[in-house]
Amino acid sequence: MLSFIINKLFVYSLVAFILLYFLSTVWNLTLLGEFISGAGLLMLLSIFFVSSKRSMILPVCLITVSIVILGVTSSSPVVLWIGLREMSSIIPLVILFSLVSWIIGDRPYVKALLICGKQYITTPTRFYTLVAALSHFVSSFMTVGGIPFVYHMFRNAKKESAVKEAWDFTLSSAIMRGFTLTVLWTAVHPAFAYVIAGTNAPLLPTMVKGFGLACVGFILCVIMYRLQLNRKQITFEVIPDLSARSDESLDGLVGKFLFWVALLMGGILAMTQWLNINILLSAPVIIVVITTLYFVSNRNVAQYKRLWIRLVTEDLGKKKKEMLLIFLQAF
Repeated sequence: MLSFIINKLFVYSLVAFILLYFLSTVWNLTLLGEFISGAGLLMLLSIFFVSSKRSMILPVCLITVSIVILGVTSSSPVVLWIGLREMSSIIPLVILFSLVSWIIGDRPYVKALLICGKQYITTPTRFYTLVAALSHFVSSFMTVGGIPFVYHMFRNAKKESAVKEAWDFTLSSAIMRGFTLTVLWTAVHPAFAYVIAGTNAPLLPTMVKGFGLACVGFILCVIMYRLQLNRKQITFEVIPDLSARSDESLDGLVGKFLFWVALLMGGILAMTQWLNINILLSAPVIIVVITTLYFVSNRNVAQYKRLWIRLVTEDLGKKKKEMLLIFLQAF
């Protein structure tokens, strides 16, 4: 019962933290900053109460070191209170970022993209490149959630004649390597957005450079895979049968999906470049607006409402470790 109450306290504090942050961007009131710190403190305390002692060793050590540094430098303890709202702009982005996955999972858009390019998948290397690119693309919007998402797409696609070790190696390495390159250039990725905001780097040139580095990374991944083809005994049998089921209608999904992705990315670029709004603010705002427009235009408001209810009642309670790591960065 106590853990249930504390979990609810964490969720309510997190919701209040996000709402207060958005209010503080409209009204520059000192009192709002104090409320944000208060909500952050409640989140931090609730995490400490429900987490295991072993998992709290490192956070407690880091906070203790921060307090010792304050004592040695004769700084005011108020610095810790201010630190609770230091990461106030990144938390809404991390939470609201998941809304993009609602669009991706609403219809089989990714499968439509996959089938669209199946005629080019004629070698194991091309299949590996496709899976890595797909993992990179999906993970750019779903972060870690993109890994199981892409895996589940292919888990039943293995041919009976394919060697299990070769199949597992191709699929797992392609998914993981595609995922690891996402932080380099995607504007809606929290890590990339935070670096841009923290360094005041120009968005478009940085995205272009990051995309170039991601391309270099892809080339290196493909070369590494080709070097292991013979050693892992990977043959053409590893290429799955990429076809739609008879009960699936994928017509027009590729164009629709690319339209919404372009609208999302274009909206963020427009707000940051033309309106000079910080990317940590523009990204979550555009994500919410585009997601809302998507479900309203598809006349699926009931599903949209259910997803919001699930986010608040179930998903937010699972964000304790992420929030703890973010707060520790502030200290």
